[in-house]
Amino acid sequence: RLVVIPGDADGRDNSQNEIQLWKSLGVTHVSVLDADSRTQADDPDFSKLLTTSSGVWLGGGQQSWFTAWYRDTLVEDRLKEVLDNMQVIEGTIIRCQEIAKRGDYPGAWENAERTYRQFPNDNKLNELRANLTTEAADFVRSIRQAQQLEGKGQTGSSLAWYLKAQKLYPPSELAQEGIQRLVKEI
Repeated sequence: RLVVIPGDADGRDNSQNEIQLWKSLGVTHVSVLDADSRTQADDPDFSKLLTTSSGVWLGGGQQSWFTAWYRDTLVEDRLKEVLDNMQVIEGTIIRCQEIAKRGDYPGAWENAERTYRQFPNDNKLNELRANLTTEAADFVRSIRQAQQLEGKGQTGSSLAWYLKAQKLYPPSELAQEGIQRLVKEI
């Protein structure tokens, strides 16, 4: 889900060309965010696309126009949120790749899983998580089984699966948190 923001008043005429360009490159969801006024740029409904986007393209042109148009508006605030989110995701991906290089696939998967819970629609993160799932299959299966049983209220069975996950990967925070939750119930 890419949001394209034209970089100057002349870019507005090229909105359809921008959409077609990105679609020809394989991006399936492309939207253009182009405010008619600073008031519109400050409207929560107008900039809502930015809250669900997985990428933003700031068009070329006169960047001084861009900053004058969007500075101190909700669009600017939401763009900062997008950048902050991208830093979290990219940081997680880099960290997971480094952890996996050491052969610690369960640790890498657990890191990816935690960030996935915040950003379930990020394609790169999902791809990494899927790859790590196969590398840490027994651990992942144990965690997922424990979570599923916990959700059904099957405390004893769930606890057994969390303990199995902890045995497979002793530093697991997910297993430890699950065990602590369930012990409180008993």
